[in-house]
Amino acid sequence: TLNAMVLGQPFIIFYLWVIILIFMSRNMSSTLNNIAYALSSQRILTKRALSVVSSTNTAKQIEGHMRDLEQRFWDLNNQTRVNLSSPKQVADVIQCKSTTKASLKAILCADEYSSTQKKMADILLKWKNLKSQLISIQELAEETKINSQNGSESITYESVHVNRQRLFLEPRNSYIAFVDSLFASQKCQINEMWKDVLLNGIDKPSAKSLVFQLDSNVCPMGYSPVASTGTDNTSSALAANNSQQRKTPLVDFIRERKKRHPTSILVTRVGDFYEAIGIDAILLVQYAGLNPMGGKARAGCPIKNIQQTLDDLTESGFSIAVYEEAMDTDSSTGRGSNGGAKSQLKRRIFAQQVSPANPTYMYDLCLSTGNMDTLSSHIESRPHVGIVHTSAGYTVVEINWEERSVRVSERLPAEAVACRLAAYPPVQPLLYVPTPSELEASRGLNRNIVLPFLPSRSGVDGAGSHMRIQWLRPFLLSGESAQVSELERCKNVFLHELLRTVDESCNEHEHLSPEDFTLVGSRSSSDPFVFETMPLHKETAIQLGLVSNPHIPDLIANLLPQSAPAATRRFLKRWLLVPPPPRIADSMRGILKYVMGQENAQPPMYVPQVGKLVSLIRASQANSHVFQELMGTLSTTVIIIDEYSKAGVVSHLLALVEHESGMKAEELSLRSRCMDALQCIEKVVQPIGNDSPADRCSHFGSLVPPAFFERNEVDWRGRIRREIAESTYTKVEVAAQALVDTMKRDFWGLNIDDATDVGVVVNSKSSLVAHDIFDNMLALKSVPRWAESESEGKYYHPRDRNGKLMKNRWTTKEVEAALSLYIQACQDACDDVKSALTQLSETLCDCGHMPCIIQASHANLISSTCYHHAAYAKERRWTLAEYLMEPDKVLNFEKLNDGFKEPNEEEKETDFEHITSKTGNNANQISESHEKEERAYFSGLWPYWMNENHSVSNSFELSGLFVLTSPNMSGKSTLMRSTATAALLTACGLCAPLGRGSWIKHFDAIFVRGASADVPSEGKSAFGAEMGDIAALFRSCSGRSLVFVDELARGTSPRDGTSLAGAVLEEMALKQLSGFFATHLHGILRLPLKEAAAARLRTKRMAINESALGDEAQSYGWTYKLEDGVCTNSLALKTAERFGLSKHILNRAEAFSDIVTDVGIISSSAIDRDDLVALAANGQSRVASKESIDENLAKGLPVISNFLEGIIKTKVFQIPSQYLPPAQLAGSSCVYVLELKPPARSSSAFYVGQTAHLPTRISQHRKKGKHWKNFDAIAIPIEKGTDEARNIESLTIRELSRLGYELVSWADG
Repeated sequence: TLNAMVLGQPFIIFYLWVIILIFMSRNMSSTLNNIAYALSSQRILTKRALSVVSSTNTAKQIEGHMRDLEQRFWDLNNQTRVNLSSPKQVADVIQCKSTTKASLKAILCADEYSSTQKKMADILLKWKNLKSQLISIQELAEETKINSQNGSESITYESVHVNRQRLFLEPRNSYIAFVDSLFASQKCQINEMWKDVLLNGIDKPSAKSLVFQLDSNVCPMGYSPVASTGTDNTSSALAANNSQQRKTPLVDFIRERKKRHPTSILVTRVGDFYEAIGIDAILLVQYAGLNPMGGKARAGCPIKNIQQTLDDLTESGFSIAVYEEAMDTDSSTGRGSNGGAKSQLKRRIFAQQVSPANPTYMYDLCLSTGNMDTLSSHIESRPHVGIVHTSAGYTVVEINWEERSVRVSERLPAEAVACRLAAYPPVQPLLYVPTPSELEASRGLNRNIVLPFLPSRSGVDGAGSHMRIQWLRPFLLSGESAQVSELERCKNVFLHELLRTVDESCNEHEHLSPEDFTLVGSRSSSDPFVFETMPLHKETAIQLGLVSNPHIPDLIANLLPQSAPAATRRFLKRWLLVPPPPRIADSMRGILKYVMGQENAQPPMYVPQVGKLVSLIRASQANSHVFQELMGTLSTTVIIIDEYSKAGVVSHLLALVEHESGMKAEELSLRSRCMDALQCIEKVVQPIGNDSPADRCSHFGSLVPPAFFERNEVDWRGRIRREIAESTYTKVEVAAQALVDTMKRDFWGLNIDDATDVGVVVNSKSSLVAHDIFDNMLALKSVPRWAESESEGKYYHPRDRNGKLMKNRWTTKEVEAALSLYIQACQDACDDVKSALTQLSETLCDCGHMPCIIQASHANLISSTCYHHAAYAKERRWTLAEYLMEPDKVLNFEKLNDGFKEPNEEEKETDFEHITSKTGNNANQISESHEKEERAYFSGLWPYWMNENHSVSNSFELSGLFVLTSPNMSGKSTLMRSTATAALLTACGLCAPLGRGSWIKHFDAIFVRGASADVPSEGKSAFGAEMGDIAALFRSCSGRSLVFVDELARGTSPRDGTSLAGAVLEEMALKQLSGFFATHLHGILRLPLKEAAAARLRTKRMAINESALGDEAQSYGWTYKLEDGVCTNSLALKTAERFGLSKHILNRAEAFSDIVTDVGIISSSAIDRDDLVALAANGQSRVASKESIDENLAKGLPVISNFLEGIIKTKVFQIPSQYLPPAQLAGSSCVYVLELKPPARSSSAFYVGQTAHLPTRISQHRKKGKHWKNFDAIAIPIEKGTDEARNIESLTIRELSRLGYELVSWADG
């Protein structure tokens, strides 16, 4: 309004408007606020208006210049008009390949183009520059207008001041500014929840353009019927002040109902469409792919596409309130000569609240023709999730609304909760009960507190801000009672809140209470002597292929064939993410053993979606196809119970059914109840495949179009048994015969009793009768000639469904009466069939058959899963490994939590290498205190994603903690992932890629940490994410856990990485963890680990076949086999060569390898840079000549002394045999070389080492006896300390090896 005024006569009109405001105000305070607002707005908008005027004048001048250039271009083209915006048309005229600015400039300088072509290029280049300027000016003007509108949203001076700062001082996007202004107004009626959706969830241009039409002051969905279709919505602001302008009953109805559903999308039935307006329509355009109606914020879908549209919305996390049109009993039928038009007044009722937890729209489905898969939603329902933070961890409550079941898991770490939320995103909001201290720290109910199980996003407030959190106060869980368990109390708290907040206006939920929900498959750790495998952590689930990752093979796809039902895949995924108790897993193993050895054919298994089946029956919307499938489910359950009972495995099936359904399952009871429910359904519904002639549509040849009878009878025929509605069936048959007789007489002119010539007559006159499918009518296209004499008064024009005369159609009163009777009979039959199906659903619910139906559905799902998994495992030669529970051992819960006994202070540190050399071939033997330490034996293990014939299998006994070293690409990560997967599958009672004889002891947790990248969405580097996972490992794993850590600390410096990895490895060993620790940081092997930790470590490596190709080359073959030992050669250069790295880079890297050690490069303080350069330059000749080798061996230690003095520039100390080292070398780091002289050999052997206390180390060597008693030695002090000494030690070993010396300390090089 002010924009329009200011552009006219700003001051006069403006002050007149101020005076009017004063007189209209009822109190002085409001008047002063209005004056302050008007003065501020006038100053702001005057500046904006002047900017818009200036921009408009400039744009007009540019448009004039562009028109002149276009005319000049056309003149050069022989007066032929060309669209300069079309690159193809312009390129054809100029005869060039491209019309970009760079190409046009090149044409101006090129010689091959004519002068006319160059002139055209010059004109086009100028025209493009002007067009770019015009677009910029238009965007500036548009943003100015939008900002003007945004400024007028506020009603106080302070608000205008804030808006002016935000819109003028900050370079903000116009869309973001507009959305902010919608919710900044004090009169905003749109729920605050939609602000985040508009800012972060709208990216389609068609949807964004509609946002500018919203007006938050008008209604809860921001819809204004007079909003303009562009972004300049000034007219919408004008209309907002007049609430009665262009309002319709439909808009008023939607606005009122939106107040009841402020956080839901409102969809309303309008004839043959479902429509939405305002912000709801924008979401339909964005997420359901619909088009706006007339460019307005209004969208809709046909009635046949409503379920797909709802699926698109619920899959994105939205809830939808659906309103339907009720039967219009006051409208005319629209038939007969006196028929009138239908009433325009319609009554609408609330139909259902569709949500991610209940995504199937259940309205008017009883007579639909589809089965349950086509009737229900194609997406899996999501659970409502509540989380309680306790001192013992997190309690997760998952509520399945469709099944009305609740799962509770106690004492979970944050990482396991994160995995559950990632695998099964919950319905928003997430309910959360914090600890009292957490609530106090968050200052009441502040949602910005960081929750560790939610991912954070950079640039937004709080962790996991993309998920709405509803906080509940901790006192709701207070009041312990002996009659109510902790699981029941958690269930009741969240259900009470959920039943109150799901939708208070929905009548469906008024009669529900927490007692209507069953507690199923819940995990409780209250019994200290029952150890279940903990739910997987998110990183573990990712590494094992249970959470989507494009780089890791999908595990579920390798457990079931592609033909397996989707429900079986969902079942196994949940089964593995939350491993069942050992007793339940053993039942699964028992069924699989039976099925894999079964020779008889299996009965057909119906695998319904349990939740959707139960929802359809409870809503009385199940049709005959659903009941027929249910009959198959019940009958198959009876057959399975009988077969399993004969085989002695029915107890396993009942245990699984009880675990999944949460209800007691007994063989005789379940079988009897299945038979009772089956008989109840069979009394009403026709069995599958029973096609009775009575269920076929009426057919009278060509006399009446068959499509007419099909249209009226196909919806109800064949749904129920004829005897259930015998009178209705008879009534339809009588009415159909009467209609045919009447049409035979009035339309065909035949005698009713004479049928001899009916076929001939009908075939010759069949074109006379028209079947109108829209009006469900039979009429003549014209009056037949034989009836022209009696047509007066008998034949007339019928009326359509809207009461309008159909002047091209003819009928008679007798035909129309018979037609009405037939249609009414069909309608009555339809109502009776619908009533019978509805009554059947109510009978099943009222007579207590629902628990049996739920258990039978679970039994079919379990049996189908076992059958498909067993068949696929047999095909791939997978087996069932034994899972040992160790019943002979008394378990101490407190000790299990501790996981290990802390070594006392007297335990001396020892060198890991010294322990290995001391134990010799018995390094991997288990000591007396660890004789029962073996955790598993894997026979013939191969990767789960590979065929056995195309892979390499490994057999090994898992005892202690394996330190796995191997070259790159040798298969260590594959072996670890395969081992962890086989252990998880065995713990869950499933088949695994293992040979016979494999066994695994029970473990309480499995943790897999693989090499990964950074997580920028959570603000974590790769190393930071890695350390977070390792911290989680120590929090959640005990001495009975299996852990797999791959290449820890590779994201930091070698020195810090080696130190940190060594400390982690030592702590894992002290906690008595079992599993794999793979690394390329070979310095770990020389760290002085505690003796208790070193005793539990087992060195393993992946075997490599090495063969000589000549004097200067070797060939390496990857065997992918696990063996004992240590491998310190990663063969990185060989791997790089295999993947195509250029030869000169590899040669240079090989030269640098002489001066780089495991920990780093030798510093310049120890070796001069010139020496390093010379050493790297000479690195290409890796093998010394035979003459030089003989010469070096003859000289012995003097050559080594010269080498060390040359690179260190420090005096070398000589230590003859039996002599003691100089005292000054005690306490300082030094490198030493021993010359050993075995008596049976002519040549000497050499040992290179480093130590910080040379006298002690020399004494230890001499105590080994034999040829170690008398050796000559040299030593050289290293000023930089131990790290530098290790570098010099490694460099010396490699150089002596190159010179041909025989070394007994080659592993350190």
